[in-house]
Amino acid sequence: MLKINYHISVRVIIAHQCIHDELSSRISCYRAGSSVLIGPKGFQSIGLCDTYKRTPCTYICKQEDVVSAELIDFFNSQILPNITEFFERYLTVNAPDHKVLRTIINCGEAYDIDLSRGFKGDFMFYVSAHPIVTNTESIAYSLTCASHAHNDAPYVGLINLQPAYFQRFLNETARKSNLLVEWMQAYRILLHEVTHSIGFSKKLFQFYINRLTGKKYVNVTTKSTTNGLSPSGESFQYTSQSITTPSVRTVVANHFNCDEQNGAELENIDNNSSGIVGSHWKSTKFGEELMLTNTMPISPFTNLTLALLYDSGWYGLINLDKIESTNWGKGKGCYFANQTCSMSTWNYTGYWPAENNKVGCSASRSGMGMASWTEHSRNLPVYQQHWSNSTIGGNGGAEFDYCPFSKTSIFCFDTSQSNSSNNFFDDRGDRHLCFDQIINSNNSLDYIQMGCREYRCEVDGTLQVKVNQKWYSCQPNDRVVVNENITIVCPDEFDQTCGTSSFDIDTDTLSEPYSGYNSAISSFNPKQTLTNNVIIVTLVYLLLYIF
Repeated sequence: MLKINYHISVRVIIAHQCIHDELSSRISCYRAGSSVLIGPKGFQSIGLCDTYKRTPCTYICKQEDVVSAELIDFFNSQILPNITEFFERYLTVNAPDHKVLRTIINCGEAYDIDLSRGFKGDFMFYVSAHPIVTNTESIAYSLTCASHAHNDAPYVGLINLQPAYFQRFLNETARKSNLLVEWMQAYRILLHEVTHSIGFSKKLFQFYINRLTGKKYVNVTTKSTTNGLSPSGESFQYTSQSITTPSVRTVVANHFNCDEQNGAELENIDNNSSGIVGSHWKSTKFGEELMLTNTMPISPFTNLTLALLYDSGWYGLINLDKIESTNWGKGKGCYFANQTCSMSTWNYTGYWPAENNKVGCSASRSGMGMASWTEHSRNLPVYQQHWSNSTIGGNGGAEFDYCPFSKTSIFCFDTSQSNSSNNFFDDRGDRHLCFDQIINSNNSLDYIQMGCREYRCEVDGTLQVKVNQKWYSCQPNDRVVVNENITIVCPDEFDQTCGTSSFDIDTDTLSEPYSGYNSAISSFNPKQTLTNNVIIVTLVYLLLYIF
């Protein structure tokens, strides 16, 4: 008889055997100049990968592709444990001690996954490390490989790491200094990939279970069409698709402070990549969330994504007081939530700038960047036109519907990029945000300079800023005189740095009652059912401004 554990932290098990040694994997590079087959098992190579750029193909290994003992140790000690601990922090399940699964499956790779002995855990991730030939800019991809027969909850997944990309992080000193921004982005991309595999995928939405009925949802998503008029007077229709499950709707309404919000809009821009549309949050609405199409160095795993995983019916939730939050759009109301960007709907610090090429604190204050717009060589799609000149678009690009905003290029957590050796005007580190400062210099006029400062939130929601080891309360629109040289300009009344990020559902219902365990499985065919969740790394180019 199986022993069932109720409301326990999800146990994510890592299967390392596909990267441990040359004999256990035929698809990884162990020597420069050797050849490996990239693609599904049982298929013949169509030729060299460098020629065809698609699988199945034969790849000639380069030195940067080599999976060394040092790289394997780095994966096993620095990356994979942090990923498993991250999800165990928030998700719970009701499950037996040991899964007995007498089967062998294939997940679209050149090797089989042997589950005949079962495993003690709730989700098994098979890890491989071979070149990604279909998109050389990708650093990883993930797949969902198998689900339970009784509730369709995924429980076996695969993640492949691009060896050539991760070689740069083997140097710990570099990882914590000049490569810190890239390292933070890479880590967030991997969290993003795992989140796809455990439930955030349009291919899995159809299996979500409504907690109120115990049956699958009729519709997890809802399409809506709105009519609009461009600044040049051209009419258009905008069709969006949103997640409308109960907890997601509640979180979104509370986040924007808008009861008219129907749900959380999904991305509709494909950006020439597979798996984008319908499996990510809409960038213009949620700005910096982990599950956007372009994962950034600061990409919080917020209550929005947790609400989606909860509404799948497969997971319970814990430690909601420790969730990460984003300020993007928080408390900005229905016009921000439901309208396209404009000077009026985005009239907030860090969003639509008063002038072109404006450098300032980003919308979430995570750092500094430039907001700009430029003329393109063609007319933009009508719903993405925000000026009377239909060829002008903002620096957000197509992904952000050509909206202009202060796109973070210098991050306050990045201690390697501190502007001042004595931290007098700028202080970098964890829990640091960007603030405007009035600098009084000798023999010149006062001027505004952005700088990063440590912050904290008091119990009553008061923002405090730390300068030179002293804390100062920062009320909306106040100016805090630190000394004769520095005055901190406090954020305005629209700032939500210390606003709450409540989940607002009954915590007594955060676990799904166990409804019977069945050791049978339903195996996915990745070629037919799943989409490779590939994330393209956009390199972070730091703007060379002296603040």
